[in-house]
Formats: sequence, structure tokens, C-alpha cells
Amino acid sequence: MDRTNPNRSISERVSILLAAFCVESDDDDDDDDEEEVPLDIIDSKIASLQEKIKVGMKHKIQVQEELEKIEEQCIEWEKVEECYARIFKKLKNMDKNNVAEFVKRNRELESENWKLRELKRKWGDDIYAKAELRTKLRKWEYKRDELEERIKVLEDQKKSAMHATSK
Repeated sequence: MDRTNPNRSISERVSILLAAFCVESDDDDDDDDEEEVPLDIIDSKIASLQEKIKVGMKHKIQVQEELEKIEEQCIEWEKVEECYARIFKKLKNMDKNNVAEFVKRNRELESENWKLRELKRKWGDDIYAKAELRTKLRKWEYKRDELEERIKVLEDQKKSAMHATSK
């Protein structure tokens, strides 16, 4: 039986605990000299171990998430390194006349990059504004629903009053 398997059943865990405390099952009444461990102690040990398993699983998930983020960053850095390697390779193959063209193109790309960053920032602001407008819209819809309900109640009262006066 694998003691490190987190998927084992409760009965298997109890068996492990019983074995750890040298407690024999009720079927083995041959050796009455051994001291039996009270069930409440076993239950508390089981609860303690289950809590440790939960904490360990949470920690494992956190570590896995961090690892995934780091792996994603590594992939991004590898892409950047590959890009720089291609650029340096091209630079080595360029003559001096092409360098001026490269500098011009680099400035154009930097300008485009700044425009894109500004657009991204603006989109972020727009997203915030949209969320705020959606919240306000929900409030107005809620108020509208309340008013429609009040109108309905008043119309019902008006009909009842008209019906009562017509009799």
C-alpha cells in the first residue's frame, strides 16, 4: 500500500493509522496485552492528517500556478532572445549603408510601439468606463423594474376602485 497516495480511501488511512499505533483490529483478540488507542485520538489524528493533506494540496496548486507563470515568462524570454539573435545576425550581415536604413526602421517601430502602448492604455480606460456604465445601467434597470411594479400595483388599485364605484 502506497502511504503517499492522496487518493486512498478513509478505510485505508485508518488501517495505516492503526498500524502506526500498533492497534489491531477487533478480529484479532488473541493478544489482549497490547494497549488499545482510543477512537477519539485516532479520529483527531485522521482529522489532523486530512487538514495537512488539504493544506498540502493548496500549496501544491499555488506552486504549480507559479511554475506555469515562470514557464510562460521563460517562453516569452526565449522568443525575445530569438528575436534579438536574428537582429544581431542581420546587423552582422549589413554594411554601413544599411545601418542608416535600420536605424530609421527602428525609430518607426519604436514610434508604432508607443502608439500601441497608448492604445492599450486607452482600451484599459475604456474597459473601466464600460464596466462603470454597465453598473449604472443595472441600477437604472432595477429602478425601472421597481417603478413598473409600482405602476402595475397602482393600475390594479385603479381598476379595483373603478370596479367598486361602478357597482
